[in-house]
Amino acid sequence: RTPRAQAELVAARARTIAAEPLSWKRALCQWARSRYVVVGSRSLGAVDILLSDDHGLERPMLTLVPKSWFSWDFRVMHDGVEIAYIDRASVRERATFSVDGKTYGVRRTTVLRSSFALEEGTRVLAEATKPSSFRRQFELTTGGGRYTLRPASVFRREFNLYNGSMLIGRIRPLTWYGRKATAEFAAEMPRPVQLFVIVLVLMLWKRAQQRA
Repeated sequence: RTPRAQAELVAARARTIAAEPLSWKRALCQWARSRYVVVGSRSLGAVDILLSDDHGLERPMLTLVPKSWFSWDFRVMHDGVEIAYIDRASVRERATFSVDGKTYGVRRTTVLRSSFALEEGTRVLAEATKPSSFRRQFELTTGGGRYTLRPASVFRREFNLYNGSMLIGRIRPLTWYGRKATAEFAAEMPRPVQLFVIVLVLMLWKRAQQRA
């Protein structure tokens, strides 16, 4: 079996025992952790599986470092090296970043609904739409598929990215009060799309701070 097929098999087994006592779930997680990164999920009633570094998850993870204490511009570090700088507009929900010598832009495409596009020049590479104004969630479409970005739980700032039921990305702050964060994605996801997802999460964090 391919690594993804193996991960899907583990996920299927997890769902079949979701109603079993917690000891069974814990045993399954311990077995799966030998080859996968397993994240408990009460919302799904089972476990989510993120491919480990041997099977597609990029390690070391990305580190997001704010330019300053009050800034929403971020340096994106990988293995101690800056690979991108996210420059967010001070007024409108826009951002730009450069990767591998190419410049990309993120802009809001609608006024009434929170819809955003990732663009390289005039070419749209990915789009994200918020299905509800009352939910911290985005539905993403790219040339390679459809994804869902949603919080890990109602009370947490951590966000997870799903391809169907498969967990393929995660962005989480290092502390409950700070802005420094980490991000990790399945290796097959293009870097510009990874940064697009990061920009969306930063926007949601900033909105939450402004409402507080």
